[in-house]
Amino acid sequence: MRLFYPFAFAFLLTACGGNDSSSSAPEVTDTIAPVITLTGDIQITVQYGDTYVDAGVTAFDNVDVTVIVDGEVDTFTVGSYKLTFTATDSSGNSSSATRTINVVDTIPPVITLTDDSEIAVEFGDKYVDAGAFAIDNVDGVVTVTGDGEVNTSSVGSYKLTFTATDSSGNSSSVTRTVTVLEKLTAISGKVIDGYVSGATVWLDYNGNGKFDAQTEPSTMSGEAGDYKFEFTDEQKECLPYSTMYVDVPVGAVDADTGIVTDAYQMALPPSIDTLSDDDLRHISPLTSSIWGVLRSQLQGSGKGNLSCSDLMGDITLREEIKSVVEGVILNAVSHYNLSEKQMFADFILDDNSAAYDVAQDIVKGLKAAYKHTLDLDEQYPDATEVRVVVYQSTENDERYSLDSAWYRDIVIFLENKTLIEDVKLKDTGALDQVDYVLTKLERVDSPWGYQEYNGVLSTRNDIYVNDDLTYRCGVIEMIILEKDDITYEIDNSSPTQNFPTIESCSTDVIDSPYERSFRISYSVEDSNYFGVFFFRDDKDDFNSLSAWVNVDNKVDELNPIDVFTYMNSLPYKFDSVVEIDASYWRKRKTDDDVQIDTNNDNEWVRTTKLEDNTHTTECSDDGINWDSCS
Repeated sequence: MRLFYPFAFAFLLTACGGNDSSSSAPEVTDTIAPVITLTGDIQITVQYGDTYVDAGVTAFDNVDVTVIVDGEVDTFTVGSYKLTFTATDSSGNSSSATRTINVVDTIPPVITLTDDSEIAVEFGDKYVDAGAFAIDNVDGVVTVTGDGEVNTSSVGSYKLTFTATDSSGNSSSVTRTVTVLEKLTAISGKVIDGYVSGATVWLDYNGNGKFDAQTEPSTMSGEAGDYKFEFTDEQKECLPYSTMYVDVPVGAVDADTGIVTDAYQMALPPSIDTLSDDDLRHISPLTSSIWGVLRSQLQGSGKGNLSCSDLMGDITLREEIKSVVEGVILNAVSHYNLSEKQMFADFILDDNSAAYDVAQDIVKGLKAAYKHTLDLDEQYPDATEVRVVVYQSTENDERYSLDSAWYRDIVIFLENKTLIEDVKLKDTGALDQVDYVLTKLERVDSPWGYQEYNGVLSTRNDIYVNDDLTYRCGVIEMIILEKDDITYEIDNSSPTQNFPTIESCSTDVIDSPYERSFRISYSVEDSNYFGVFFFRDDKDDFNSLSAWVNVDNKVDELNPIDVFTYMNSLPYKFDSVVEIDASYWRKRKTDDDVQIDTNNDNEWVRTTKLEDNTHTTECSDDGINWDSCS
């Protein structure tokens, strides 16, 4: 545009020689140019698109002056513009002043992410970024460049930076954070008694039967008993080797019976086999009964409290536990007359009334067991584990000549003591009253004497009910020493005595055992062996190591070399011929897959575990020629 500016004029008039008009005036000549001054700065910066109004100039002349401006400023085009102001008087004298106006763009493009600024993607998935776009006030759409990469093969956080630069060099950036997460595996199922909602489902990684909210994953059961876990690949590795528990609290809702008034616990035993994402893991009284039996067997064999890490790190142990699991399931199938599929199924959805009825009986025992467990936890706060099982057993019914009785077994593990009690319960609704005790065992283990030989003294007090509900009571003393990777064990068993009541049992002394045994355990390469010899008081060797009875306070009187000398003289080696006069004896050899047992009756039994974890049993009368057992 062309700008013109009007200005005020200054005039200066002078005269000489009075007012005689007849006199001739001299000619006046104006050679002085106007004085012109810019109003404002000589250089001005204007932002692109802004309105520009120039401040103009001032001009003075001794006679007169006219000012014109030459040039234009386009604020919608970045560049440098000049406005020249020229002041001219009537005599033609002129002077000029120039202002430079710089139209600039200092505003960066506006850049916007397509999609969110934070995105999560699972490990191994393909990731294609949605990018970004940018608009500039001068250039319009501007090219966006990206920097950074996402590696979905590596868990972590990645930054992608997007930058846009306009023609004036202004730039702006935005960043997207892409987090590569461990791939999650969904495992789901139902909590079933009726369908139970509001229960806590958790995975027992460390195998101690106690929920640790800091390290063990958990979830809640919802409508229709549905629950769902999402596990990382690392967590998923523990799934086959961990028991899944359900804690059903007071206030949970059973779709069949309404609000739960007695808390209880259910469980699903470990599968050992790898699980697929499609496997449904229903937890019910039926699965809980399987776990109860399995746990008892594992504890009885010294393999209780197995953690995920224990099983993951030992393939032989996994196969052994898998075999036990399969055996327990087979027994449960036979006991309840339900197929394995029915035992682990949603029997409500399948409308399986037989399974439902069995489950209701089992859950009655679960509730009683859970309540008694809480009582024992309070009574024994230092216990490392408390186990309670309330159940019905046809085998027990036959043994004790009872009919559809309820039984309760408890095991309490303290630091150096194990308490075991089996009782018959009164068939009340709550199953919380003892009718009478069936078995009561108390074992105390303590370091003893010669710790260079890892000496241990164990005493077990045994109480058993008789048919007339009196009790027979006895005590077994066990002394264990180790030397050169061989374990030596002496067992002294006192004769049981009858007492009218369990409270009157006295089993504190073992001065006169009726049976003694000497057991030697050892290993050769990958094979484990033991030989054990039993002597009643009519055998000469009954009196061997006779001082090693009731040893608690006799450490200073005894020399462990005597034990090693005598027991090493026994024909304990698996291939040694036994010619000593023992009441009876047993030997065993165990390899990875084969166990061979033999005894004083020259009975040989070989058990071989096959690749599918089934086993074969063969018998022999010489340990050489084997045939199927009759």
